Amino acid sequence: MITDVGIAIEKIKQSVRTQDARLLKEAAEDYPAYCHSDQAFDERLFECILELMGQREFLNMDGTFDLLLLFERLWAGLTVLQKEKLINAIEPAYDRFADWMSCFVLSELLGEYYCDDRAFQLLCRLKSSTQGTGRALLPMAFEKLAQNTSDSMLRGKAIAELKSMTADRSQQVQGEAMDSLNRLAARGIVRPTEGINQ
Repeated sequence: MITDVGIAIEKIKQSVRTQDARLLKEAAEDYPAYCHSDQAFDERLFECILELMGQREFLNMDGTFDLLLLFERLWAGLTVLQKEKLINAIEPAYDRFADWMSCFVLSELLGEYYCDDRAFQLLCRLKSSTQGTGRALLPMAFEKLAQNTSDSMLRGKAIAELKSMTADRSQQVQGEAMDSLNRLAARGIVRPTEGINQ
């Protein structure tokens, strides 16, 4: 296990230079070492990941989701400022990832971890600008937001977006939105008639 964050960062950068997804996964799996004793997410590592999210070599690489999962695993260790920087980095990077699982992780971060109006607004912007698989993962993010928020108005807005996506130009997006509404109906968050049989 890597115990020095500086070594971990170099291993991560080397994995990107060589496009070695296995090496990236190894570095990401050493995540217990990336929080300090006070449970704060290491700032050097955080800035390294954000920098990579703007680099074509990283965005085109397989297995990038392994590194992004650190944000979920160490969410409690992120500072308010780090969370602000991260959400600002998600929007320009979201649909540039070649690895669809990275879009999945980012959608999950927005819907389940941020789970606020700022994330909702970002999801709406992504809905207007994103294509392909990344777009098909947005219903899941709206679903997570509706499921996890304590704000009834925000929940209603997320559900409204899901309903609008059942008429999306993409059949894949339509299907994902219907599935999300049905899962919310099964949890009693929307009426059953608001699901696939609407």
